[in-house]
Amino acid sequence: MIPVEQRVDGYKATRFREGASPNTVNRELANLSHMLKMAIRWRYVDTNVVSGVSKLKIPEGNSRFLRQEEIQRLLQSAEDSYIRPLITTAIHTGMRKAELLNLQWSDIDFDQRTVTIQAKGDWHTKNYKSRIIQLTPALHKALKEHKKQCEELGVRSEYVFTYRGKRIQGGVDRTLRAVLLKAGLEDVTLHTLRHTFASQLVMAGVPLRDVQKLMGHQSFETALQYAHLSEDHAKKQVLKLPFANG
Repeated sequence: MIPVEQRVDGYKATRFREGASPNTVNRELANLSHMLKMAIRWRYVDTNVVSGVSKLKIPEGNSRFLRQEEIQRLLQSAEDSYIRPLITTAIHTGMRKAELLNLQWSDIDFDQRTVTIQAKGDWHTKNYKSRIIQLTPALHKALKEHKKQCEELGVRSEYVFTYRGKRIQGGVDRTLRAVLLKAGLEDVTLHTLRHTFASQLVMAGVPLRDVQKLMGHQSFETALQYAHLSEDHAKKQVLKLPFANG
């Protein structure tokens, strides 16, 4: 029989592979530890098996996001890759990896030009809440073309992103690394594209409260990580004065 401590370690590794952030996994472990402490107090169990499980290391301030020129290089390098529609969607919606992989055609309303991020039978969003994001003209066009191509190839999957006719469940990170190598981009992950969406919105003048809603952040404090971009952008607006150059 597998020791409980080892099973908890396995859970931690599985959640991380599924796309959960280190912060999320650590919070889940903290919640489990708290429940076990209460169980000890109520004499249901004798020990807290989670207390000895190490937490995941939190990266220090990795706020890397892509500039406009880098976005173009990435999309051009992904031109012939099966994950190009996924990359485009990530940049234009800020969706999490799990949200992208669980996106279905029924979530997209081409007439209303919206995408709804919502729970499915075997999956739910990070905070169990759904949200609706407006499709940009570029993303609307890209997804329409992607859908048409899927139909021409006879792909009948209910999921938007597929590989050889089957729903994508893994291998995205490996394929993305190959695209990034071709584009000459470093220190970029799928989560970087989510940061890119939020960062570019903030620099375009979108209020942090709106960014919070679009990103699906449960707390406003999480959105505050982008506040410095808003401040830097605001400082540069003075250069738009007609007499700024003397």
